[in-house]
Amino acid sequence: MQRLTLSESSLRLRAAVAEHDKLLVAVARKRRELRRFSDKLDAARSQVATHLSPVADDLRRLDATIHTLLESLARDKRRPLRDRKQLEKLHADLRRNGTLSSRDAPPPPESAVKADPGAIRTLFRSLADALHPDKVQDEAQKASRTEIMKQVTVAYAQNDLARLVEIQRESAAVQHTDDSQRLAALTQTNAELAHQLRKLTLELRAQRASSDGRLARAVHQGAPVQDLFGPPDDQLVDLRRLQTALQSLQANRITLAQCLIDTSARKRS
Repeated sequence: MQRLTLSESSLRLRAAVAEHDKLLVAVARKRRELRRFSDKLDAARSQVATHLSPVADDLRRLDATIHTLLESLARDKRRPLRDRKQLEKLHADLRRNGTLSSRDAPPPPESAVKADPGAIRTLFRSLADALHPDKVQDEAQKASRTEIMKQVTVAYAQNDLARLVEIQRESAAVQHTDDSQRLAALTQTNAELAHQLRKLTLELRAQRASSDGRLARAVHQGAPVQDLFGPPDDQLVDLRRLQTALQSLQANRITLAQCLIDTSARKRS
């Protein structure tokens, strides 16, 4: 293995420190974006709840019933595969156009968000060892370390590498004996911080792409809720008709083609 010269090691360490600082800032910024968008979601949901409150219980019940009907019909192996695919598409279209709730959006693929816990676990152990209250005699220091360890434990439980790094910096608890050790530790930590940034970005992107996210943007831009949803009573009528059509399909009183025609006519109206 080629040994680095002192200047090469210093340059790499300097670059790792710069990347480390940049990643910490980016993670903090992405967290703020996520919090702000979550606040928009909450505000939009509150306005929608107020608008729909007179019939909210009926809407929720019908929404859940129709989701269940569509899922049951799409899983019914007695139906041709082509019909089941059409029912899945109908279900997706009804969620996409807002007739039905989106329910929980599917999480990003596990391969995109799965983290290597090595750096987090190593840093947690280092902090736990360096900051253990029993290592000091002064009662005030013991109390201070106990509080810090509570923060360390919470950050570790939440898989929050950035917060552990912040605690490490604030406490100056972990020292490396030479530049090569510090470079190795920084390289591993930077990889995990980059992963955390990707995970936050995917989470924010998924929220923005959801039907709730589109609603939040529309409300934030000043669109009246009644224009987005229409009168709640009209929604009840539409959902009841949809429920009746699906129940008739389930009982084989109408064909899938008739159900799809009825649904398309209602969407155009």
